[in-house]
Amino acid sequence: MKQLLLDFLWSHLRTLGAFRASGRTPQAARESAGLAPGYGDWFDECLRLFEGAGYLDRRDGAILLDEARPYRPIEQLWREWEAEKPTWQGNPDLAATHLLVETTLRAFPDILTGRRPATEVIFPGGSLELVQNAYTTNPASAFFNQVLAADLVERLRRRARARTADGARILEIGAGTGATSAVVLEALRSARLDVREYRYTDISRAFLNHAERLFGAANPSLNCGVLDIERPVADQGLTLGGYDAVVAANVLHATRDIRHTLRNAKALLRPGGLLVLNELTANNLLSQFSFGLLDGWWRYEDPHLRIQGSPLLSTASWRHVLTQEGFRSIALPARDAEDLGQQIIVAESDGVVRQAAAVPRPPAPHVTPVRESPARAVG
Repeated sequence: MKQLLLDFLWSHLRTLGAFRASGRTPQAARESAGLAPGYGDWFDECLRLFEGAGYLDRRDGAILLDEARPYRPIEQLWREWEAEKPTWQGNPDLAATHLLVETTLRAFPDILTGRRPATEVIFPGGSLELVQNAYTTNPASAFFNQVLAADLVERLRRRARARTADGARILEIGAGTGATSAVVLEALRSARLDVREYRYTDISRAFLNHAERLFGAANPSLNCGVLDIERPVADQGLTLGGYDAVVAANVLHATRDIRHTLRNAKALLRPGGLLVLNELTANNLLSQFSFGLLDGWWRYEDPHLRIQGSPLLSTASWRHVLTQEGFRSIALPARDAEDLGQQIIVAESDGVVRQAAAVPRPPAPHVTPVRESPARAVG
């Protein structure tokens, strides 16, 4: 699939006008193709991929084209795609990803030129189904969720035997649709662990309402709340050092400053508390046809810590930054699955909390309260 996707990428951009002449700067090529302003970083990553695959060279800031390179029309690429489609559809690891990529490819020119928002294509009608199936319900994702849950349960069981404190308090950051939560909550119930609180958090209240409907009845310890992990947690009504474990599945990388984010996550943990991460650890060409089309993929401000062309961190980089931020006893329960491009990372807090001081806000002007319109109310 990789070669075919590269050819699609090349042919779409060439058809739009990015590669009609050699010697252009990247900016001139983008402008010639009519790419929307938000696709500068995305296009730079395309150039890196093309250079690595021999489609072009770059010298002194100019894009140099190989005029002898054969050009494959998009119609020809679609015929090859349709011929290969049954093979991908029969592979449970590829079927959902294939559907997501095909969906964005069909709309590629409109997305890249800004005629149609990528969010409208990837989340049609606000639905998360395309992305959820591609990234959370495939066999590989299920495997890593099971590893995370089993490891967390075993660690909490050992801690419960070693002390007589109240039941465990767990917080999940960016729980979203609950793909990881479902597996962890089931594992906790099956192990009959004493759980005082499972705090399900996300930046969107819609996901919290979803969690209460889906998980509330079977999990009395469930407590839902909004949390923006890029802000100091105490400012959001959470107790510093209040949790035995903090779980985050493919969410911490999607923040501007990973060090700042880890400090906020660590502030939630008691000394010796566990940070449990499930993170992609390898960049993939498929990102250029999915999350790479979204603004949030490129919002990071610490590229020296990230895998080139993505917000992801390698396993080695996670180890490095966790150690520098005061986490110890870093473990990789799925170490043998490193070649799958994903990893479970568990680390213990040393108990040192670093939080930015809250900036006092000026008092709000007095206004007469007005009842909120039902059309604008959030449940």
